[in-house]
Amino acid sequence: MGIVYKAHDPQLSRDVALKIMIEIEPKKIERFTIESTAMAQLNHPHLIRIYDLGRKPQPYFVMEYIEGDTLEDLIKAKKTKPRAVVTTMIKICNCLQEMHKQNIIHRDIKPANIMISNKGEPKLMDLGLAKFTNFDSNLSIQGEIIGTPRYMAPEQISGNTNSVTDIYAIGATMYEALTHTRLFESDSPTSLLYQVVSEKPTPLREINPKLTPELEKICLKCLEKDPKERFQSCEELAKALQRFQNRRKASRIEKKQEAQRSTHNMVTGSLILLVVLMGAVSFYLYTAYENLKNDSEVTQNPTSNQTENVKNFAKVKNHAKNTVPKPTANKTTSADAHFINAKKYKRLKQYSAAHTSLNSAIELEDKDIYHCHKANIYALEKKYNKAILHLQMALKHHPKSPNIYYAMANIHLHQKKYDFALEFLLNLSNENDNHAANKNNSYIQKLFIMGNCYHGLLNYKKAIYFWHKALEHGYPSNKKLLQKIDLAKQKLSTAKNLPNAKIYYAQAKKLQESRATGENKQQILQYLHKAILADPSFAAAYNFRGNTYKSMSLNLLAITDYSSAIKYQHKSIYYRNRFAIYLNTKNYKKALNDIEILTSLQPQIHHFWALKSEVLFHLKKPYEAIKAIDHAITLDKKNAQYYFLKGKIFFGNRNYTQAIKWLHIAQKYNPKLPYIYRKLGDTYFSQQQYKKAIDFWQKAHQYGYRPQKELTTKITKARERLK
Repeated sequence: MGIVYKAHDPQLSRDVALKIMIEIEPKKIERFTIESTAMAQLNHPHLIRIYDLGRKPQPYFVMEYIEGDTLEDLIKAKKTKPRAVVTTMIKICNCLQEMHKQNIIHRDIKPANIMISNKGEPKLMDLGLAKFTNFDSNLSIQGEIIGTPRYMAPEQISGNTNSVTDIYAIGATMYEALTHTRLFESDSPTSLLYQVVSEKPTPLREINPKLTPELEKICLKCLEKDPKERFQSCEELAKALQRFQNRRKASRIEKKQEAQRSTHNMVTGSLILLVVLMGAVSFYLYTAYENLKNDSEVTQNPTSNQTENVKNFAKVKNHAKNTVPKPTANKTTSADAHFINAKKYKRLKQYSAAHTSLNSAIELEDKDIYHCHKANIYALEKKYNKAILHLQMALKHHPKSPNIYYAMANIHLHQKKYDFALEFLLNLSNENDNHAANKNNSYIQKLFIMGNCYHGLLNYKKAIYFWHKALEHGYPSNKKLLQKIDLAKQKLSTAKNLPNAKIYYAQAKKLQESRATGENKQQILQYLHKAILADPSFAAAYNFRGNTYKSMSLNLLAITDYSSAIKYQHKSIYYRNRFAIYLNTKNYKKALNDIEILTSLQPQIHHFWALKSEVLFHLKKPYEAIKAIDHAITLDKKNAQYYFLKGKIFFGNRNYTQAIKWLHIAQKYNPKLPYIYRKLGDTYFSQQQYKKAIDFWQKAHQYGYRPQKELTTKITKARERLK
């Protein structure tokens, strides 16, 4: 709609921001005018101020110029700390509350639209997509998707917005600032919108464990799919954040006072110790003086005294040799030498020294074996999270190493996190299994561990199966294992006497409704394990457990449960859930099977046909992809996303003329989507129309396409070609 320039006001001698209208459609000019008028009427310290506006030679308005960075830039640089983020969001909420009182809904809150001044003060920008409920509703097309998809609430996608819609966007922005991770991520707009509508966000503390449960709860409440479940006003959200901030401040003051008390006690103790030491030194000097005096008086048998002194000196010297360690680590310069020292310290159970040597080795040469040894030491210290972190670093060097996966599984097993252990074992391919079975006992160990995992998950049937398989492959038969198998058989036979499966299912649901966090997800799973044990054909329980595993990023376990749900009941929701994982993990062949079933079960849902088209495009089946997207367009003729996807398919097939045609139609139905302009720029560049390519890439930049560096590189390349 408009482009912003930095300008200078000579009359008042100050820098300003000048926004000029670049489109001449009457509705757009009217919206531009309303935006500038509304901003001029609003007076809030955290909203960009308007100084002047006019219509000639082009519609424009003059705003204050802020020296600083956008919140988006700070997030990319990982310079956002929780305390500052909370303070910023309280101020933005207060600003939005004032806007909502004036019947203005922002509709495009995102990190790029929040400027943080050099003094740390936030300013909300860009009301270009705002909804002014006091003005003519014809300014918005019914059903038009307005906003940035990644930060849009589910209801905003269907064209319905209210003040609670802005709260969702605040939550998405806060999520990104606290975790440095986007709420949902996908290269495909269709897939991204699907995630917004259908998928639950990953809990913040699973990404950033340093965050408090209270702050996570506030953020996730903003991101509820149902608008009624969110905070119902920005004022309510601001108060919740303020209460959290006050409690944290009180806690910090208390800790500071405790530290001061500890320091005072330490100083007092040090003074007492100093007095004692001074007394001891005085006593020692006095004793030494008396001994010298006595020695000078002894003259009758000097040889005897000298012999005794020599013997005593020899004893002291030998003792010093045995007790003072050799400082080899300080002289060591090679990584391997540090590693050898670390192994020696580990054998002596001097774990702190071992860590120091391994850190020195890693600084000189980053090897997977060093990380594995650090993980092993942390496991011995029962610091399991740190052990897993170093095993993950080792996996970067050898992503297919079965031994590292077994180590991961064993650590989770020690913590009784059976599902996480099983996920690592399921990640091992058959190729790794064959390698292990042929060369060593790792495969047999894997079978035994899988039996233990399934036993912990109350799946006694599978536990017995894997234990028997381990015995068949040569696992040493022992009394303890045979007893475990017999006990599992007994539990399996008595499972019929358990309470009704629906009781366990209802308890899991109740726990979920009380805002499931990382701590009580394990309790939810325990109820669902019991429900499935009581009724192995309970499809809804498998689906519920699959959703829980998916929220914990245990995708393989989730797929297994969705498949079990489908086995007992053919419901489209089960296929949809499994399809979503296949699509996000780029397993397009399996995704195609599920989406074909979905289009046959519910052929009237246009979104399914668009997803099918996208999958076929990734599988390099352009003609079938075109057929599928055409079917989606016949069901929803005004959906810009579908025309964009059709243009993208033609572009991938190097039919640039058709690509341009369909991309322009997409632009017509939604002129605000930045990726349409980026793809138009790419298409014109491929046709060697460099000037047009630059124009469209600049428009993509104007409408907020990220990453900006990508566009800058493309524009530079096109300008070089023009020369």
